[in-house]
Amino acid sequence: MGAITGNNVASSVTKTDSVEKLLKKMDGLNVGSNGNITAQGKQVTKVRINGKDFVGGNVAKATKNLPADIIEKAQTVNDYGNQAAKTGVKGTVTKPMPVIGWKQYQAYLDRTAIMPNGTTGELAADVNITSDGKIHSIQITNSNRAMLDKAIQIIKNGPKWIGAAQSKTVRLKIAFHK
Repeated sequence: MGAITGNNVASSVTKTDSVEKLLKKMDGLNVGSNGNITAQGKQVTKVRINGKDFVGGNVAKATKNLPADIIEKAQTVNDYGNQAAKTGVKGTVTKPMPVIGWKQYQAYLDRTAIMPNGTTGELAADVNITSDGKIHSIQITNSNRAMLDKAIQIIKNGPKWIGAAQSKTVRLKIAFHK
């Protein structure tokens, strides 16, 4: 989404104009008669002014009541939220994933996949994750009992998961090392 900043927008409004009027002049934004704002067809749910998030929940009310002259620069920003910052996923999660992201989860597996007796080997675990991120079942084949038990312990005690729209299974490969 493009941004219009500085004097192009801010200088085109008067002291008596509202932030809403300023937003109506920005490319890519649509301000409805009820004051609701959409950008690229999605409703805007947060306004950040001078680097701080506007809290109060009613974006339309805020933009109607705030004077435009408090705005030095106006810019549209895609902010996908805290979850996206952690996981790198911007949008809908279509496949379950660890809250900490795949790279950090693999590092967790590497740190914890150590057998006390020095046994080495690899196994695959099919882990079914519910839509609310809970582990529903773990299925492991072709493993000795000790590695199977350790793998289940690692998965159950590991980082939390983000579920997809419906329960799905992910395959984890765990390499046990000395």
